[in-house]
Formats: sequence, C-alpha cells, structure tokens
Amino acid sequence: MIRWFADLPIERKLRVVITVPAMAAFAIAIMMHVATILLHVRADTQQRAGAIARAAGVRTIEAMRRGDTAGAMSALGVLRYEPMVDVAEVYLPDGQKIATYDRAASAVQLNTSSAPLAAHRNQFEVTAPATREGAVLGSVHILGPLAALYPYWRAFALISGAAIAAAVLISYWLAARLQNQISGPIVNLAKTMQRVSTEQDYSLRVERSSEDEIGSLIDGFNQMLAQIRHRDSRLEKYRQFLEQQVAERTENLGNANRDLRVAIDQATSAKEAAERASSAKSEFLARMSHEIRTPMNGVMGMSELLQATELTPRQRHLSQTISHSAAALLQIINDILDFSKVEAGKLELECIEFGLRETVEQAIEICASRAHAKGLELACDVRLDVPAKVRSDPMRLRQILINLVGNAIKFTDAGEVIVRVKVIGNDGLLRFEVIDTGIGISQEAQSDIFNAFSQADSFTTRKYGGTGLGLAICRELATLMGGRIGVDSVVGRGSIFWLEVRLAPIVEATPTFTRLPRLRLVGLHALIVDDNSSNREILTQHLKSWGVEVIATESSLDALAVLGTPGGLRFDFALLDDQMPGMDGIALAKRIRGDSRLAAMRLIMLTTRDNHESNSETVQLFAAILTKPLRRSQLLNCVTRAMIAAPEPGLEETAARSAPTATARAFVPKILLVEDNPVNREVAVGMLESLGCVAHTAENGWLALEAVNNDTYDAVLMDCQMPVMDGLTATAELRRREQNAGGARLPIIALTANAMEGDRERCLAAGMDDFLSKPFSQQQLAVLLKRWLALHVLPESERREGSRLPLIDAGVLRNIAALARPALLNSMIELYLQHSPPLVTAIEQAVASGQVEALQEALHTFKSSTANLGGLRLATLTKECEVLAREGGIAKAAPTVQRIRREYQDFCNALMQERSENAA
Repeated sequence: MIRWFADLPIERKLRVVITVPAMAAFAIAIMMHVATILLHVRADTQQRAGAIARAAGVRTIEAMRRGDTAGAMSALGVLRYEPMVDVAEVYLPDGQKIATYDRAASAVQLNTSSAPLAAHRNQFEVTAPATREGAVLGSVHILGPLAALYPYWRAFALISGAAIAAAVLISYWLAARLQNQISGPIVNLAKTMQRVSTEQDYSLRVERSSEDEIGSLIDGFNQMLAQIRHRDSRLEKYRQFLEQQVAERTENLGNANRDLRVAIDQATSAKEAAERASSAKSEFLARMSHEIRTPMNGVMGMSELLQATELTPRQRHLSQTISHSAAALLQIINDILDFSKVEAGKLELECIEFGLRETVEQAIEICASRAHAKGLELACDVRLDVPAKVRSDPMRLRQILINLVGNAIKFTDAGEVIVRVKVIGNDGLLRFEVIDTGIGISQEAQSDIFNAFSQADSFTTRKYGGTGLGLAICRELATLMGGRIGVDSVVGRGSIFWLEVRLAPIVEATPTFTRLPRLRLVGLHALIVDDNSSNREILTQHLKSWGVEVIATESSLDALAVLGTPGGLRFDFALLDDQMPGMDGIALAKRIRGDSRLAAMRLIMLTTRDNHESNSETVQLFAAILTKPLRRSQLLNCVTRAMIAAPEPGLEETAARSAPTATARAFVPKILLVEDNPVNREVAVGMLESLGCVAHTAENGWLALEAVNNDTYDAVLMDCQMPVMDGLTATAELRRREQNAGGARLPIIALTANAMEGDRERCLAAGMDDFLSKPFSQQQLAVLLKRWLALHVLPESERREGSRLPLIDAGVLRNIAALARPALLNSMIELYLQHSPPLVTAIEQAVASGQVEALQEALHTFKSSTANLGGLRLATLTKECEVLAREGGIAKAAPTVQRIRREYQDFCNALMQERSENAA
C-alpha cells in the first residue's frame, strides 16, 4: 500500500492527501452525530418507560391491592394506545408477576405466574420502577418494537449517505483545484528536467510562479542549469585546448619515441660493448694471470731449489730476497683477481651447519699473535643465548671477522679489541661487534670507508698501509649473506664495526652428554684477578653459566684483601692474569702459595705468552695455564681438569689437538710431468726429485698418452694449455681409455697458470682429480702428492721435541764466526733482523686470509733463514707449523702461528744480545 502510494504521480498524491483527511473528518463527525442521537433516543425511551410505569404500573398495583381486577385490567388496557409497548409485565417488589399486557393477543392477564418474557430479534426491553411519592410499589417490564424508537431512521440514513457523497465530491473537486497550485510548478520542473536530460539543452529555464519554497527550488534549478551551461562552455574551451595539446604532445611523443628508440639502440650497443669489455677484461685477466704466473713459476721454483743447495750466507740472502719479492708480486696478483671476482659478482655462498662459537673463536685466534705483539687485549664475548649451531657459510663469516679484527688491531696502539656476538629479536638476527680503542674514524670518512680503495684518509694509508679493499669485500659478503654492515666511531675513542645477519639456528633433536661435566662446577667459588674489565666480565659470564659463584677483582692487592678477609669466602680456584700493573699474577700466585690457609685453592694462569717452560718454578705454581684469547670450551675443560684428576671423555673440545701421524712410503713414486714450457719442466722435475720421486716428462698431451701406454705411473702432473693436444683433451682421452680397459684410475693433477673463476671446475669436469695453480712451491706440490700418494710427513713425536730445544744453537753461531772475519756474524744478524719481519707478517697475513699455500711458502723461507742463524727452537716450531698447515690447513696451524711471533721476539732479543757481545 505504501509502495503504491509512493509510485503515484504528485497530482494524485496531493488529491489523496486532501480528500482522505476530509472524508475521515466528515465520517468522524457523522459517527459522533449518530452516537448523540442514539443517546437521546435511549434517554427518551427511559423517560417514556418511567412515565408508563408511574401511570399504568402504579394504578394496576393499587387496583390489585384493593382487589379491583376490573380497575387493574382497565389500567393496563390503556397501553394499547402506546405504540412503543408490545408487552408489559407488572411485578411487585418481591418479584411476583401480578399482571401482563400483550398487544398481539389484545388481552390483559392478571395473577400470572409464568416466567418473564424475553425480547425478540426486532424488539427492545426496558424495566422501570413504579414509584409514588418516592415509594417503590413495584416495577414494569416493557417489550417494545425497535421501529418505535426512531421511526425516521431510513430517511436519516439516506440524508447521511447523501451528505457523505456530497462531502467526498466537494473535497475531491477542491483538492483537484488546490493541488494544481503545488503540483503544477513541480510537474513543470520535472518535465523541464526531463527535456534537459534528453535534449542536453541547458538553455531551458523554468518560469517561477510563486514566492514559496517551490519558487526557491525553481530558482536553484535555473541557477544550476546556468552553472552547468557555463561549465560546459569552459569545458568546451578546455577540450579544444586539450585537443590542441594532445596533438602537440602526440607529435612530441612521436619525436620522443624516435629519440627513445635511438637511445635504446645506443644503450643496447653500449651494453653489448660493456659485455664485450667485461668479457675482454676477464679474458685479459686470465691471460695476464697465465702469462705472469708461468715465468713466476720458474722464478719461485728455481729460487726454492737454489735455497735447498749449499749456499753462502749472501747467496742465501739474495735467493730469499728473490723468493720474497716473487711471493709479494704473487700476492698482488691474487688480490687483483679476488677483487675482480667481487666486482663481477661471482662470489657464491654455501649453506652448511657449523658451530658459531667455534667459528668466531677460530677467527680471533688467527689474529691473536698480532694483538699480543702490540700489547693489546683480545677477547671474545659470545652471549649465552646465541645458538650453538647455525646454518650459513662459515668461511665467509670467518673472513669478515678476520678482516674486521685485523683492522681493529692495525689501528689500535693501546687498549683492547673485543669481539661480541649477541641476539637481536626473536627471528634469528645476530649482531657481531668488533670493538676497539683505536684512533677512531671521523663522520665524513665513515660514509666512504666501505667503498673500494677507500680508507679514513691519506695519512692512514701511508702510516698503516693497505689497499682499502678489505671492507669493500666485507660489505659484499654481508650483502650476499642477507645482512648489513656498518660502523659507529668517535675520533680518538675507538670504533665499533658491526655486522647484523640472520642465521638459521639448528636445534638439536636430543640433548648431548657434553654438558654433563658442567654440573661438577655447580656451587664452587672462583676468584678472578684481571686488570681488564672486559676479560673479567666475559670470565664471570662463563663461570656463572656453569653454576660457579664468582668474585672478580682488578688488581692483586684487591684480591689479597678479599682472600685475607676474616671469615670470608673459601675459594676453590682462582684465575690470575700474569701481566697486571703493580703486582702481576705470578707474584700474586707466590703470595697465595706462601699462605697455608690457601693451600687447597687451585690456581690457573691467564697469559698471552706460550713460552713458559714446563719444569720452571713459575709453572709449578699453577694447576693449569690458559692462553688468551680464551675459548669457552678451553676454559671449561681447564677448570674441570684443575678440579678433578683428569678430564672426562665427554668434555668439550680443548685447545690441545692431536696431529695425525703418517707412515713413510716404502716405494719411490713415479710421476709423469706433462709441461710444454722448458723452464717449468725443469722447476717441477727439480721439486719432484727433491721430494724423492722419479720424474718423467712429456711436452704435450699426445706424448703423454703415448708415455702412459708404454709405462706405469703413480700420478700425472698435467698442464692445461699445450700445443698439439692440451691437457683437458688428453685427460678426457685417458679417462675414456681407462673406462674401456677397466683399469685403475690414475691420479691426474692439473697444473695451470690461470686462476680465474671456473678454472678448477673445468679441470675437474674434464676428469682431473685435483688442481694446482702456478706458480707453486715445493710444499704445495708435496701436499697434493701426499694427498694422492701418502708421502712421508714429520711424525708427531718429532714435533713435540721443539718445546725442549734451546733458543739458540751456539755452535752454529761459533761456526759462522769462524768462517771469516769477525764482522760476518754481525752482518748476518743485521740482515736477518732487517728482512725477517716481513716474513713473519706474511705468515700472519696468510693465516688471516686463509691462504694455506702462501702460509707454507712463508714458513719454509722463514724456517731456512732462522736455521742458518742457529734458531733451533724457532726453526723447529716453524717446521711443526708447516707440517700442520700441510696436513690440516689453517685451522690446525693457527695456534702454532701465535707461538711463532712470541718465539721470534725472543730469538731477535737473543740475536741482538749476541751482536752486542761480538761488537764489544
């Protein structure tokens, strides 16, 4: 109904709105009128019934009381002239009916006892009291016809209906006339809007006919049309302007597209030229590497063979100078090639599981000797919440740390270098910090320090050296690992180089038993005496994590005060730094051992030196000696060993590492050398013969195949680039023949002067077993031959003899002094003191950069020059380090390299003393 009304035209809505309320009001008025008439009729009926009861009823009751039946019948008979009475019944007050009048029977009955009559459908009934002078004599029950109530009701109904119809017609006619005043302007407005919408003619207007709201609406509509028309005119102008602009821009765009195509063609040409240049650069580097390494192989190899012969001191010095110069040139070539790999984006990462703490500690151990040589404290602080094992590239992480720690040591003259590892957040993000107390870096230099060939300033480059490539490579490695690297520094106060990288932690499926020995330390009391606050903090952290109660002091006097406190704590063991201002750790240990109350306390020395004699009085004061920088596993094992008789098999890894032994070969290996360069052939043959091998040669791959067919060899050293048939083709053919014949696989080692990315992979893909880059040393060649032929190596029993050897063999010095004039010994000592420091530095740099071959070469040269001056202990230690490097690489040789620096300093001091005595 509502929806129907809402859809009506406004004219009909107005008519309905006007007519319906008028009709409703009129109907209500008629109803009120009818109700009023009915009330009046009822009142008249009651009044007439009361009059009848007072007249006929009273007379009838009085007549009956007198016994006048005729009078009673006469009194009721009068009712025949009353049209509103069909039946009248007279009752006494006690309800007894005494008389009845019935118009239908035209009779009056007296003394009737029948029940009261009920009214019919067309009758009404009224009961009125019969009273006289206020006394109720009885009552009269009257039944009358309905027609008697309102005899003119039909005429009344007709008149009312006619009035209603007239009212409806008049109201509708008035509504039709009046609504036009409202709907007319609205309809006109709607038609105009429809025309505007259909014809899009905004010049049309609606005429205003009144001053009311509809007139305001019409004015607003007309203004809106005017604004739209004005807007359309403006839009038309804009459209024309835009069309002009589009035409111009289209023309310009066409020109730009032509220019862009030209630019794209030029860029494509430039890209192709850059790719050709990059390819040419790589090819040039590979070719130059090959061309330079080939003659260098002869220089270094012949120099090494020359040093193995009997030489005068001057000849040996000149030969060693040649070797050192060639090694320095080779290092420059390697640096250039490495940087070219970084620049070309060819660095790749591996993703393996490794121990994070062990990797960090190994990196620090490599740099420890350099730090201790400068008198710096070097410490490692790996927080306890750092995961024990992670998944990433340990070699690249170690390379970054070694570079950062090496720089920190280089630019720090006093103080400490701390490496800290901690967890950031809960998503595996780790932060590695290298904190130093060095010269610091200015804000201006910090923005460029990670760029290639950039350092803090030119003065830094002159004073400290370096090419400025290390940090640039670190940044590239950090980016490849998905992390970032940065620095926070204040000039004069030090620097914090940090690396943030996300390493996936490895959760062990089952608990290991290596943690059980820690339970033995729970409840013990330890005293730490160290003047360095960082060392105290790190040691306290480790010991407390194992349940040890710790008290740390920064001086021996404070420690004595704590120990001398009456009723104080009883300490189970103490960690004493051997080098402290005032009273050092050794003096403190003597004081403690002199106190009988502290006899049960175990003492552990913390030292940066590794030259304490095992039977000396100083060593006897301590239950164990720990060499800095400390490793957590070393500390646990050392404390456990100090507190029990011997370490348990399940203890964590300690610093002592057993070296594998090897037995000597019982046969002489026969090696086929395939090399087209005569100098390289001579060098390689000399090295092989020095190693106890029988060497046969061939000038190209074709002759090598014939030699293998005619003889039996234990291994083949195959050059890759040769005339007639190159080494790769010859190797592939040899492998094919082996497969067809079903014979044993002959080890083939590639010899190449190329050192570019992919060379090793190409050699291995061709069927070769190993790879040796020219120039190579005899030690490098021996390592590879040992790997495939098990050549004889120095037994471990011989290595351990070095710790009991004298510092200088006085007999060697006496023999040198007796050879010629007395000044010869001083001259040789002077030359050694002048040229040996670069060798020691080369050894440490080779360890820091992870270059095993360079380490072995530097060790061999340093060993020979040291042995020539009677440095028996240092030469033996160097030989031990050389064997460790050959067998186990950098990881096994690094601890011994730290000892070399300390032994070297002692040896130099002894030589200067010998020189002073000879001069006197």
